Amino acid sequence: MSAISQLCQLIFDYYRESPTDLLQLQPLMHCQISRAWGTLRINCPDSATLAAVKQIFPLWQEPLSLLRVSKKVKLQINGQMESILPLTGLPVSNNP
Repeated sequence: MSAISQLCQLIFDYYRESPTDLLQLQPLMHCQISRAWGTLRINCPDSATLAAVKQIFPLWQEPLSLLRVSKKVKLQINGQMESILPLTGLPVSNNP
């Protein structure tokens, strides 16, 4: 397996003080995470991994929403889109 993506590393760093949450996030280690055109893509190797990633959505949603990485996530299995999830985060403020 190749090196962990920076986006995945951001998620794991967010939970570095919580070993329980880090264990739950392990399915993400098997996926490729990338971002393009304001969309985050999580490409899973199989449907079991995708199901596990969906189940832990609230865990990885929080750090990505706070960082405003994207507005939506496309979940894929071997490049074939399976579902789209919204990333809701803190409201964007127009005040400096």
